[in-house]
Amino acid sequence: MKFNRYMNFLSVRREETFLILILIFALILRTRTIDYLIEYFITWDELVLGGPAKRIVLTGDLNPHFFLYPSFHIYLMSFLIFLAQVICPGIENSSLLLLGRSASVLFGCATTIVVYLIGKELFNKKVGLMAALFISLNSLHIYLSQLLKTDAAVIFWVSLSFLFAVKIMQRGQWRDYLYCGIISGMATATKYNFFPLIPAIIAHLLYKLRGKEKFFLALKDRKIILLLFSSVVIFFITSPYVILDFKTAISHLTVEYHRGQVGSGYRLSSEDWLHWRFLYQLFLTYPRMIGIPLMIFSLGGILYLGIKDRKKAILLLSFPVSFFIFAGSIGNTSFEHEHSTMIPFICLLGSIFINKLLINKVKIIRLMGYSGLFLAIAFSALSVSRSKCDLLTYHDAEEWIKNNIPHQSKVAYFLTLAGLDESNFIIVTPPGSPPELSGDFLIDKDPDYILIGRRYFSKFLWVNRELPADTLKALLSGELGYTVVKTFEGRYFLEGFYSSRAPEFTSDKITILKRMK
Repeated sequence: MKFNRYMNFLSVRREETFLILILIFALILRTRTIDYLIEYFITWDELVLGGPAKRIVLTGDLNPHFFLYPSFHIYLMSFLIFLAQVICPGIENSSLLLLGRSASVLFGCATTIVVYLIGKELFNKKVGLMAALFISLNSLHIYLSQLLKTDAAVIFWVSLSFLFAVKIMQRGQWRDYLYCGIISGMATATKYNFFPLIPAIIAHLLYKLRGKEKFFLALKDRKIILLLFSSVVIFFITSPYVILDFKTAISHLTVEYHRGQVGSGYRLSSEDWLHWRFLYQLFLTYPRMIGIPLMIFSLGGILYLGIKDRKKAILLLSFPVSFFIFAGSIGNTSFEHEHSTMIPFICLLGSIFINKLLINKVKIIRLMGYSGLFLAIAFSALSVSRSKCDLLTYHDAEEWIKNNIPHQSKVAYFLTLAGLDESNFIIVTPPGSPPELSGDFLIDKDPDYILIGRRYFSKFLWVNRELPADTLKALLSGELGYTVVKTFEGRYFLEGFYSSRAPEFTSDKITILKRMK
């Protein structure tokens, strides 16, 4: 008896050790380039989140005046900045940016724990550990967890709300509804979405209907009212100016809705076989996001659950299926980071397939299972790392600018992420988001050099503005008195595929033009 207890203790300790090792590995991968170009805000999100957060601390005005994202993450960053300035007055901007990125790292690592707990609650510890390993190695999740962005945080809140949805299905206690509602409200207040509530409602129905309760009576249950009420209340507590500054909020939300309608990226033509957006997501977005092996295994996990445990299949698929249908029904195209909340669910489904159908079977199938596990891990870890591609390009451009553009030159830049030392150059940038590139602006300011980022080229495809696109073409052709002197390749994944379908899409992350003599 004592020997058996000792072996059980060792088994528990072994699983805890594996989880700690996975967490350490996740932390190392998410911090290794966290300080790269820390002196610059290198992404659009870092500008629009870091700027309002710092302004709130400096002015005391709690209105972020920015509603393309909800306010919860901005307030969280403001709180961290306030603490940092209390502890270390006069702290530099680069340190504040590092603080924001560190918060993303913590959200990313915490998600690994939550995914483990979901796998453990729904299935067993092995499934949880393998899913945690998959998400710790996922290159997109690593990228999102090392920058000041909302994505790592919203993935965490969505995963945590789903964990409590699992508890609702298992035991249906009041506190589970309350916690799930609160966390769903936090997820919605981090990045607009109502999808975290869908698994909770389905979990409630699965719990109630197993007792032969009628469907409509189950929907009228007071626990569902608590779930929805707590979610709405938390959203407006953490993003109050959506109501208090409704006019500004609705104008920003209209812009975001329009962007959602036309999509992000190139415009698919009706002749393109990928014009049906579901196919685009299935064959391009998700393989880029998680790797082909894990995607195949996740489809196998869906098949297994559909046969063996339909209730768990319905619950586990409720979020990804509803999100997939929504994302495929609106917009033109989507980039992979917009689907990042799907990563935990895909990792869980792939882990289920490998554990249930491969590793626990006969030797030859077990060997296939371990081979598949190796492939899934390898492709997750080695799939395209957007952070590496971007950072190499920024570094190359920064060095060239420093060595080739004369001191005190007048430089105009349009959505380029190359670092510019404002003490060395005269910077001119037109207003607007994105800033408007026009011939009148160039005549008025007469810059010596112009820097344009790929984001600016593709931005106008999102909103389908013809005039700026024509201006860009005229500028690049030399009609406006400028000539291209240097370009920096973005090393972007599937660049040829994009450019073949949209000639305006350029592989240059940064293009530098010089005024002709």
